[in-house]
Order: sequence, then structure tokens, then C-alpha cells
Amino acid sequence: MKPEYDQLFARNRGFFSQEDIEKIRSTRLVLLGLGGTGGTAAVLLARTGFERFVLCDFDSFEVHNMNRQIGCSVDTIGQPKVTVYKDLVLNINPHAEVKTYCERANQKLMESILEEGDIVLLCIDEDTYNVVRGVQKGRIPMIAGLNWGAMSICTTFVPGQGCDYLEWIGFEFPWLTKRAWKALRGDTGFTEEWLADAVRGKAYPTTMGITVWLWSAIASAEVVKMVTGRWEVVMAPRYWYITPGGIEIRESAPYKGIVRCLIEEARS
Repeated sequence: MKPEYDQLFARNRGFFSQEDIEKIRSTRLVLLGLGGTGGTAAVLLARTGFERFVLCDFDSFEVHNMNRQIGCSVDTIGQPKVTVYKDLVLNINPHAEVKTYCERANQKLMESILEEGDIVLLCIDEDTYNVVRGVQKGRIPMIAGLNWGAMSICTTFVPGQGCDYLEWIGFEFPWLTKRAWKALRGDTGFTEEWLADAVRGKAYPTTMGITVWLWSAIASAEVVKMVTGRWEVVMAPRYWYITPGGIEIRESAPYKGIVRCLIEEARS
């Protein structure tokens, strides 16, 4: 016999009221990308009691995912990520409703997915601008950020409040990324050898599992804040800055672009 919801999440009571729990159970979460951040967030949010998920990722696990992706193991290499994470969520809560899309997130797909969602976690690094435009059309709160080496950044975008994603990330983002890796070497932890290869396009971007999972935990906390309304949401241009040296809330200059702000701060 499957345990009932109240049995599975009895230890959530005390800090969640019955009203909080009802809001959590009724909220549908859309996770775009199930890599290090999205997959870990799916597991954390399932353990928090959320039970309505839309999972989107075109990819299957590969051996190089092992350092940071919670669903990656020797047994799951080669399996579709959406299948693995659906199983993980249902093994936490067999009553959960999990819809999966094993395809790339794109603007067209967003039109159908976003009709089903209340909050989006943007955890992809391809075609981001077009996907974000689709999210913004739906006027749905979104959590997004950056993950470089040992440094992660996480923030929340709420329609009509703060600034939107395109203002925050800046249109120069694709052209400034490698410059930022050099400027932020102290926080990203990138080695000189890796940076030299990356600049020449010979090294694939890499992230530390520890800070990636911290991103997921903070993103999950932001979801809880929005759903319950009990704590202050950190909205752009404010953001969480995460490194092994500490976690703090910072603020970027509006309309300047977070990457340019980070470069200027590192050089000041």
C-alpha cells in the first residue's frame, strides 16, 4: 500500500501550515532543463511536498554528468533524463502528477507548456532568449541564473515587479561570457590551463556539483516563498551570489546586464 501524502510529508508540518500545504500541492512547476540545477531542484521540490510537475529535457545522461547531476549514476547513463527524474519524483511521492517532454525547449513548445504552469525554473543554456520570450508572454514567475565553475547566481523574475530577464542578463551576455570567466577566476575557481583552452574553444564549460546543488536549494526556497507568501522573494536586479567562500545577496545595476556588472566589480 502506498503511504498517504500526509504520512509522506508529516515532518513538513510545524513550519508549513495546512494552508501552505494546500498551496504547495496545487502549484504546478515547470522545469526547463534537468541538468545539475533542474534535476536537483525537482528532487528537492518533490521532498518539499510539491506534486504537480512538468519536466522538459531532450537529453540522456552521459558519463561526464556524474560530478553534478543528482540523477546520474552508473545505472542511469544512457537513459533519458525526463524518465529518470519522473521515476525519482514518483519514488518520493507516488501520488505526484508528472508530465514529461523529451525535446528541446523552444518558443513553440513554451506556448503549450506554459498554459499548464504556475512557476518556471529556467535551467537550460541553449536558445535561452527565445525560451524566455515565451515565458514572458505567459507572464509567469521564473527563476533563473548562471553557473560557472565554482560560482552560481540565482534570482527570481516576477511579472510587473523588479526587472525582467532580458534586462537583467543583458544583450551582451553571449559576447562577454569568456571575458567574465577570466575576470572572475578567483570565484569561479577556473585554472589557467582550463581558461586558455576555453578561450580557444577547446574546453567545455564546467560547473562544481556543490555550488550547483546550492543553487537548486536556493531556487527551491524561492519557489516556496512565492507559493506561501511567507518570506521575502529575492527578485532581480537583486540576486543570490554563491561560491564555496560564502553566500550573499547582491544587486546589479538595472539595464546594465549582470555579466558586465560582475566584470566591473571584479576589476574595481
